[in-house]
Amino acid sequence: MIQKWRSALSEIAELSGHHLRKEANENESNTIQEIVGNVETWTSATTVSRLEKYLCEIDSAVDEIYEELDVESKIDVLEKSLSEINSAVKEKYQELNMKSKIDVLEKSIVPKIDVLQKSLVWIGSAVEEIVESDDESDDDFFSFF
Repeated sequence: MIQKWRSALSEIAELSGHHLRKEANENESNTIQEIVGNVETWTSATTVSRLEKYLCEIDSAVDEIYEELDVESKIDVLEKSLSEINSAVKEKYQELNMKSKIDVLEKSIVPKIDVLQKSLVWIGSAVEEIVESDDESDDDFFSFF
């Protein structure tokens, strides 16, 4: 890199300069503007053509890199994978949400059902006793006649 700079500076140093002509009574600022204009003219045409060439080469190199890396298909795969993961997470969430609702129902309703069942058994046995005692009293009643 340093060698390139040295050679470029040496090449510039060897260029013949533009001297002011005192006898023509030239103005220094006008001469500088003229030189800058000349340099712009000389470099703009060649620079643009060189840049166009390099830009085309860069575009093709970038395209080649994309092809080698297969970037677009990997991005598509990644997007598809993320979509599938999102769907799976959403499904699991809904499943867990439903399970938690069922758990809450079981914890709140099942004990009440057990109490209700025991109450019904107790009522049933009480009704049986009443019916049995009623039957016995009917027997007593009819035996009286």
